[in-house]
Amino acid sequence: MNLGLSNLLKKEFPNINCLDRQTYLTNKDRLDPDWVSGFIEGDGYFYIYIRAKTNHVNAALSIGLNIREKPLLIKIQDFFGGMGNVYIYNSRSVVEWKVVKLSQLTSIASHFNSYPLMGLKSYNFIIWREILSLIEIKAHLTSEGLTKIKYLNKQLNKWD
Repeated sequence: MNLGLSNLLKKEFPNINCLDRQTYLTNKDRLDPDWVSGFIEGDGYFYIYIRAKTNHVNAALSIGLNIREKPLLIKIQDFFGGMGNVYIYNSRSVVEWKVVKLSQLTSIASHFNSYPLMGLKSYNFIIWREILSLIEIKAHLTSEGLTKIKYLNKQLNKWD
């Protein structure tokens, strides 16, 4: 969808003219916290990465969008006090806001106590937040804690 019509569609519908998408513009208004939660519900991704060789556990929150929406991701980053980084992947026309520091993730997670997620992503958030809590108390450094994190991680981002 973000890349335009495929060659097959262009061939099948030769009289269709695509519109150019405009660059996303932001205003100076502060983002509504409920809107931020809703946006993360739709486009955010909570995940855990466990390195196979070292069992090192990393947690992250990211939002990836088309590069034209970079101003929005910067505004979301500003909403969270400048936490995380905005990365540009020109080869794919993608921009990503990504937070990986545990202290920042914990701070951002507290946002959802006051402005909760309302859809299926709320279940993923609960699992992700539990894993963050285990990392905070360094449970991932024990075999029992790591086993629990691996179990929870298998439940994360499942939609069935």
